[in-house]
Amino acid sequence: MLASAYVRVSMIEHETLLIDERLHEFMCLLEGVAHDPNPDVIHALRVASRKLDVWLMLGNAWVLRSDLKWLRNLAGRERDADVVLVDAALPPQFREWLEADRDEGRSQLLIACSSDRARGLVRALQMFASLPRCAALRNLRNLARRVLKAGAVREQAEQTIETTHRLRRRLKALRYALEWLHLPKAYLKDMQDSLGAVNDIAVALDLLSRSGMAEAQVELHSQLEDELQLRVRMAWSSWESCAVRLSKDMELWTSS
Repeated sequence: MLASAYVRVSMIEHETLLIDERLHEFMCLLEGVAHDPNPDVIHALRVASRKLDVWLMLGNAWVLRSDLKWLRNLAGRERDADVVLVDAALPPQFREWLEADRDEGRSQLLIACSSDRARGLVRALQMFASLPRCAALRNLRNLARRVLKAGAVREQAEQTIETTHRLRRRLKALRYALEWLHLPKAYLKDMQDSLGAVNDIAVALDLLSRSGMAEAQVELHSQLEDELQLRVRMAWSSWESCAVRLSKDMELWTSS
């Protein structure tokens, strides 16, 4: 019995996670955006950059995270506009502003994907070819603790947009970490979808404000505010059961 346990621990200690497949996908997406910047490819690039960022977090490597964030933010500008543009009832002037802002962001992204900085980022990421699974598991527990800390909001007055966004960001990082470790949890995806709905409304409000049309579009602004508050309440209502399941799972990861 002790011998089999020792073998299991030994295997975990020596098991490694490889970056090759995800890094290759990232490289293909950089090239794909440069040649065919359609929304699906741009969104995939944004997600791929976030997953590589979590890889670095699992390995306690921080040097390239700002470069990944730079690309992710550029790709996110298009995604944010596209999320709002699906609403067929948008006022024409706001729609025109969104399309112009999206096109400007896309131009900046195209330049970035073909830049020396992007090529240097890829070369640097190739140096992080593997990661010991035992080290990744230790950092997975830290990410889970950060999620639970972000969700430790007892009073409804504390369930603000800021605390909701903090929970969303940390939960997303945890989900991607679990993917790297081949430990996906469907209930976390459901929770992330609920938090993502909050973010989509918040993005629409932010873009409306940036456009300078918020005062002229009082009805739209009011509708978005009401929808935002409803989504926030729904997200925190779902979080309680999610937190219980996550706490139990974290106990298992701690004993791994």
